[in-house]
Amino acid sequence: MNLFGAFNFGKLIKTFLPGFVVLVGLSLAADGVFVSVSGKVTWLAWALNQPVFSSFASIPLSLICGILSNIVFFTFLTDTLIRRPFQKANAAFEAIQAEVLWAAAAG
Repeated sequence: MNLFGAFNFGKLIKTFLPGFVVLVGLSLAADGVFVSVSGKVTWLAWALNQPVFSSFASIPLSLICGILSNIVFFTFLTDTLIRRPFQKANAAFEAIQAEVLWAAAAG
């Protein structure tokens, strides 16, 4: 069993890039809340004054945010936005697929 086959560059990029977008969005939202409460920019100014730490911390935080966003999307949104409308539009195909899967499971 090759455990390192699951961790290739393409899969990391597919997790990192959405996670980075989510991380930037959350950072801007948090800074917007801080600005509305205290009247001054705190989080964004601190992150810009610490470029090495911000760059270093953004990599694992982006991966964590990417994993969480993929979990949310592929667990909840895919079924709601893709599967259910397709099943409603193609009821005959779904019936044939159910018969084929039942026949394959029966052996």
